[in-house]
Parts: sequence; structure tokens; C-alpha cells
Amino acid sequence: STTCAFPNSQIPSEIPQLESELETFVSYKTFDSSSEESMSSESEEEPDTHPQQVDPEEVPLPEIGSLVYMYVTHVQSPKNICMRNIDGENDTVLMDLEDDLTDYVKNSGALLSPVQVNQLCAVMSEKVYYRARVLRLLKNNRAEVLMLDYGDTQLYHIDQLFHLDSQFLSLPYQALSCSLHGLEKIIHAESLTDFIRNKIEEEKFHVKIKDIVNERTLSVELRSDTGENLNELFLSQDIRNLNPRLSEDGERQLVKLTNVSSEGVLSLQIIGPGPTSLGELMKELRDHYEANSAKASDYIVDPQQGQICCSSSVVEGERRWYRTVINRNVSDHMVEVTYVDYGTTQTIPKSKLREPAKAVPNISRLPFQAYPVMLADLPTSPSSWTEKEVEKLKGYIADQIQIEAVMVKRADDGPYPLVRIYLSSGDPDDAAKDLNKLLSTDRNLFQTRAPAAVSADKLGVKLGNLSFANPTFIDPQDIVLEQGAIPKLSLQRQAEALISHVDSPYSWFFQSREFHEQFRLLGEEMNKFYSQPLDCPEMLWKPNNMCVAYCDQYQGWYRARVAQVSPDGKLLQCSMVDYGDVQKIPLASVRPLTKRFAALPIQACRAALCGVMPVDGSMTWSEEAKKFFSTAVSERMLWVRLVAQDSASQILWMHIIDTSHEENDIYISNSLVENGLGIRPPAANPSS
Repeated sequence: STTCAFPNSQIPSEIPQLESELETFVSYKTFDSSSEESMSSESEEEPDTHPQQVDPEEVPLPEIGSLVYMYVTHVQSPKNICMRNIDGENDTVLMDLEDDLTDYVKNSGALLSPVQVNQLCAVMSEKVYYRARVLRLLKNNRAEVLMLDYGDTQLYHIDQLFHLDSQFLSLPYQALSCSLHGLEKIIHAESLTDFIRNKIEEEKFHVKIKDIVNERTLSVELRSDTGENLNELFLSQDIRNLNPRLSEDGERQLVKLTNVSSEGVLSLQIIGPGPTSLGELMKELRDHYEANSAKASDYIVDPQQGQICCSSSVVEGERRWYRTVINRNVSDHMVEVTYVDYGTTQTIPKSKLREPAKAVPNISRLPFQAYPVMLADLPTSPSSWTEKEVEKLKGYIADQIQIEAVMVKRADDGPYPLVRIYLSSGDPDDAAKDLNKLLSTDRNLFQTRAPAAVSADKLGVKLGNLSFANPTFIDPQDIVLEQGAIPKLSLQRQAEALISHVDSPYSWFFQSREFHEQFRLLGEEMNKFYSQPLDCPEMLWKPNNMCVAYCDQYQGWYRARVAQVSPDGKLLQCSMVDYGDVQKIPLASVRPLTKRFAALPIQACRAALCGVMPVDGSMTWSEEAKKFFSTAVSERMLWVRLVAQDSASQILWMHIIDTSHEENDIYISNSLVENGLGIRPPAANPSS
């Protein structure tokens, strides 16, 4: 479908880089009366009566490819996990050391004095003393320490820190820094971390060493005793976390509105880990394409529908790369794509497409971030929004700092979820505006969807003496406004057909005889239904809306499409879709088309006569030729034969053959030439 994309300036900018998860700590001494979190460093140092502490050698790392039995001691994030190797006697050795340390401190331990950053110490937890290191000193004589054999941090009062004797420093610190293989590039998401922490912290696993990064960090793959690959489990959970979705509990969620289509479909990005990961992905793409010149293998030579690729666009003077999906080939050099993280659709040169695998091998792992929704209390058929309506919506949100969305109805009963949008200027004194209410109350834009009884004087057409006591109710959900919701007609290459309407030899309509009986029954049922009193929604008709119109000329109800609406809204110009002609219909003579009467394909097929062209070689037929052609074919059952179809206009180039003559079949194109009203087209003309 055609979309009305926001200007480039409206496309969300890239997410700035996150700060490192590691915090840089500054050394401070304690200062009792300070009310600040960090402490002054100007206190005089007390002499240290204990010998200088020396860290033990680093614990040996398992080899890449080895399988090790390990105990998970602490989970900070998917890329910051601490484990202990408990293969063989490793676990027993550490337990013995902690038992000895506990006995030593209880019997002859000395408080750590003075307390300094980076100093080794012994601290107690659950009646056992452990090896630790002071990370930083805080107010109220508190200290944050790192548990050297476990990797987590704890807060203690400085009176709980004891000197760590050198006899307990022969065993290397047992905490191993690890990251989950395949999850290293995931943006930190608290919900995923909580899920991982609940699954693996303080549990034992078989661990496959996949790689060693940053000199001492193990990239690992965890397997349970049953053989389950926990990394794959966490990846699937991460994808669910990154998948854009609104909560169903009525909670408002921050969103970015990235596009509004002409059908009234809004594309949202749900603020959270998804867009953050998207920012990182776009940075990866940009860095790759800036650092590497394009090679022949990088280009997509034969784009296929549904293919994921990358394409570039210049936004505010900067070239950015986006994920796109191929919709269709428009020509030999142009292709229509959808920017899957923003919801916009554009036609771009094929030369802008790149194969994404070399830039980011797992580019499709991040779910597409454009979340399509429709606004509750507004047309949701979906009906076509006008450019004015789209601009009005964008105008409402232009100056809003905060946009929130809340789920009203899931997509079970329709193509998209229905939502309510709230706008806020950022001023705490300003109440959030209900966008749905602002738009639905603007009667110059959107049609009212609530059912309303229609009075007799409003119906006012060909109803005779029927009673209005019990009008038939038309459910708004049963209304069809979009022509695309009606099945397309399937035609044979040659068929007997009724020529239903003629404008010129290059513009005429026919109905296939194959559907004649079904169409006749449809007409009878429609006239019976729409000639009774109806309780239907009050409609504010717009161009391209499907409807049912009462035509005085033919004395009946017919399926139609609104082509134009008069300024006062009281007169509609309607295309009679099953015949091809255009009629002016009073507003009071128009009704909503229901699904029951939209099941049969539209019957009128537009065609052009091939094998002949105007005598002056132009595309404009003389009035004499039009009259001759109309007299020869109008309202007649003739044979039509398909020669070609114009892919752009969908017009069928056809021969019309009159078989009613006993001697020879007559081609209407020949008749025009023989009567001096047309000439043969050049042989190169594809329609000849």
C-alpha cells in the first residue's frame, strides 16, 4: 500500500552509545562527618602494621574447546558473569581455605586499619569469612568490596573488614570472568538479565569454552544436565524481549511514531531494548560500509520479493543504513522496499541495495521494530486516509516531547491492534492530550463510526409505504470500505461478454457472461435489502470508499465507489463498479456496503480495443469514431479476446468480435478501419 512517510527529519536519530558497564572508582579515605557519598582524600594516613599484601598468581584458564564443570556465582549481565571451575578438587580446596580463614579471623583476626581502596581484606557472610578487596569508600564509614572468589560486590561497615593474612593468598582468586557466547552484543536488558539470573545463578553447569576475549574473559556455552543449550534458550528469550509489543494490562508505554500510511495504519517503535539494539545495529552497519568499499558481491543483482537487505539514505547530511525488505520490482532499475524498522515504503534505485550478510551476519535476529497499529474510535476497515488527515495527525504530535500508547483491543478480530495515543508537552502542569479524541471530534476530517438511527426524511428515496417501526441494523464492523477487500475477477483469455459501458475505443467496460447468473441474483438481493428501512452508521464519505448507491436512471441499488464529494458533502460522484459508468448521487441515496454484498468480484473490467488507432496517429478518438464504436458494441453480448495487459494501468488490450453474422465473424477494429475512422497501428506497437 502507498504510505505517507514522515520527512527525513522525523526519522528517529541513532541511539547514542551506552556508557560502559564498568564504573571507574577513585580512591578515598573515610571522613566521619561528611554528608557526601564520596569521601575526602585529605585525611592523614595511619601507619600499616601488617606486611605488604601480594596478590596470588591468576587462576589458569581452561583451554578453548574444553568442557568444564562450573558453578555460576554471579550474574551482572549476559556479557558479565562470574563462574568458578569446580572440576576435580578445585571446589574442595576453596572450601577448606574459607574454613581456615574463618577460624583464623575468629581466633586472632585484626580489624583492617587504615581502610584504603584496593586493599585486601576478609569479610563475613552467613558465618563464613571470604577473601575480598576494597573497591571504594562511602559515607557513614561504609565500604564496597569485591568478593574475589565469587565476583559480586557487597557493602560493609569498615568495622566489619578484617586484615587478610598472606597465608590465605597462595590460592589464586577463583572467580572467572565469563560472557555468554552469542549474546555478547545484546544491549543490556534488565528483563533478560533477570531471566538469566533466575535460571543459572548459584547453579552448576557443563560449560563449553568457545573463545577467550579481552585476554581473560571466557566466552562460554552452558548446557544443563539434560543437555539443554541454555544460550539458545536465552537468545530466544532475548528476541521476545526485543519484539515490539504493547502491554495488554492497560499500561501506558512510551513510543515513537515513525509513519502513518494512507490506510490509517500507524507504525510505532516501543521505547525500550528494541530501539536501543536497533541503534547499535545501525551503527554497526554504518561502520562497516564506511570502512569497506563496495564490491560486486555486495550488490543485490536480482532482488526477490520478501528478501531482507540494506539500503542507504542521507538524513540531515549524514548517510545512514537501514534494514529493508523487497516488496516488488518496479522496473529494470527501480525497486519498492519497506523500511521494516520504521514502516515507510519507498521506491529506490536497485543500486542502493546491499547484501547484509557481510556487514552483520545475524541482521534478521533483531525483530523488525515497526509495530503497526490503528487508532481506536476511528475508521479501522482500514479506509483510506487523505493527505490532509495525515498532516493533521502529524501536526498534533509535532511539538510533543512525550508520546504514550495504550492497548485498547488486540488484533484477534482485525488486521491490527487498536490503541489510544496520549501526547504530552513535557510540562508537568499540562495534562496529556488524547489524540484519538482530538481526531474523532474533528468532523471535518474523520467519519463518525458509532451506530445511529436514520430518520425517514433522511432516507428519502424510493421506499414507498414501508413501515419504519423496525429498521434493520447494520453493524459498523460489517461495513466494507476498501475495494481491495472485494475478490478479484478471474477471466479466461477468450470469453463471451456484455459490453456494459463505452467512453471510446480505448476506454470501455465489459461483464463476463460466466458470472451473469450470480450477478443477477446479487442485484435482486441488494435491491430487496437496501429498499427496506435501515439503522446504519452516519457516514462521512471520502474518495475511494466503497458504497451502495441508488441510481434514478436505472431505478435500483448498485455497488459503487466514491470518486468525488461536493464541498457541502451533499452530492457524491460515484463510479458504478459493476458497469463502468459514473453517476452523480445525492448523499441521501448512498448506503454502506456490507460484507454480504462484497463477496462477488467487481464485474466491470476496463479494456481498450487493440489492432486500431485514431486516424491522426494520436491517442484521442474523434467524436464520430466514438459514436460508431458505441453503436456497434454497447449493451451487446459479444466475444472478447485478450491480447495484452498494461502492467501499470491494468487495462486489458482486447479484440471485440461480433459472431452474430452468418457469413463471417466481424472484428470491430476492422470495422473502424474500413469506415475510415481508424488506422492500423505500426507493427512495433505491442497492442497490435
